[in-house]
Amino acid sequence: MSPSAVLDLTRIALPRHCGVHSSERISWIVQAAQLRFKSSKYSEIRSLECEFSEGILFLRGRVSSYYLKQLAQEVVRSLEGIEKIVNDVEVAYSNAVLSTDSNASLP
Repeated sequence: MSPSAVLDLTRIALPRHCGVHSSERISWIVQAAQLRFKSSKYSEIRSLECEFSEGILFLRGRVSSYYLKQLAQEVVRSLEGIEKIVNDVEVAYSNAVLSTDSNASLP
């Protein structure tokens, strides 16, 4: 694929005719955020979902590390029209990651 054929997701702008709380604006922001998630090289980020209400983008889903949770937030941070991000992404470690001692138990 040629470089000119790649969509530059950092340059997507909110259409000027969208009202502050219009359903079109909400739909555009959610679609733009989902497009950024789907374009991630990390499969766990590609599976995340979001909702938008009154200027707040809510991130939901599950990832295996705090790094991926933070990365998901940064992926959508620059979208126009978002006043606040609530990152409700759950970090779900596997037991193998939590413990290096096979005899250790979780509190």
